[in-house]
Amino acid sequence: MTTFWSLYISILSLGCWLFVVGALVFTLRMRVKLDEDGTTGHDFDGVREYDKPMPRWWLVLFWATIVWAAVYAFAYPALGNNTPFVSVNTSEGHKPWSSANELQQDLEANNRVFTKYYNTHFAGKDAVALAKDPKAVRIGEKLFLQNCAMCHGSAAQGAKGYPNLTDKDWLYGGTPTAINETLTKGRLSDTLKMPAWISTIGAAGVNSASEYVLSLSAASNKNIQIDANMAAQGKLIFEANCAVCHGADAKGNQGIGAPNLTDNIWLYGNTRADIRATLRNGRSGQMPKWDERLGEQRIQLLTSYVYSLSN
Repeated sequence: MTTFWSLYISILSLGCWLFVVGALVFTLRMRVKLDEDGTTGHDFDGVREYDKPMPRWWLVLFWATIVWAAVYAFAYPALGNNTPFVSVNTSEGHKPWSSANELQQDLEANNRVFTKYYNTHFAGKDAVALAKDPKAVRIGEKLFLQNCAMCHGSAAQGAKGYPNLTDKDWLYGGTPTAINETLTKGRLSDTLKMPAWISTIGAAGVNSASEYVLSLSAASNKNIQIDANMAAQGKLIFEANCAVCHGADAKGNQGIGAPNLTDNIWLYGNTRADIRATLRNGRSGQMPKWDERLGEQRIQLLTSYVYSLSN
């Protein structure tokens, strides 16, 4: 962070602090005149207003936060001892980055250290072996938290539209090779995605096909009541349009990322409304590629961590 922005934030914060303290002092000077019974004279629907002091513990905490704000402001780099806001650990100790060139040099130095550590401890091991190595898994977990957790969650259990990585259900396969390929190349929906079917089969067709898809997993969800007539019509629509990707048995195709529709694991929800929305509007989620950002060695460690989650 440059000196300008440090000063800008410090002055802005200090101004807010002074405003709050000034407003508080001004308010305390305006004492309300009380009646003999200790009320302010305000009466609303029989409820009279008293002017009681705040609890002592609350006042202590309140003034403590104000004191802390003042100390923090003067401890900030621009106003305090100029301790660097961003620093790196070098052989000379901690020093700030003064330019983008120094930052790049430091990143390259860190990469050399990482490469040496990787070659010493992990080189020659496949993802299955690395998944059993606590050091490799620990590094892989940190890489996951830094790069993947924003979509898949810190526990890797996903969310609506983001796959759960801790179960055995995989769109493109859960082998180390498949996981590595997903991380390296990504899974982009530009060439293959779930199309919108509303213009092809119409609203009635969407409802019938959804009923059939819902019936495929009804055995694992006892709360679902299936309309048999609609499901029968939907089966014909499915066989004519959907089986090419999901298969005649609707068990999916990992080669193209088509999900299994016969289990009770759903990426976008398993309610009748969710399935109809998928058929009506289509789905086009994307998994970015990480080869340029992470490199082969980090992807290998990340692969081993993701593989370890379900194995």
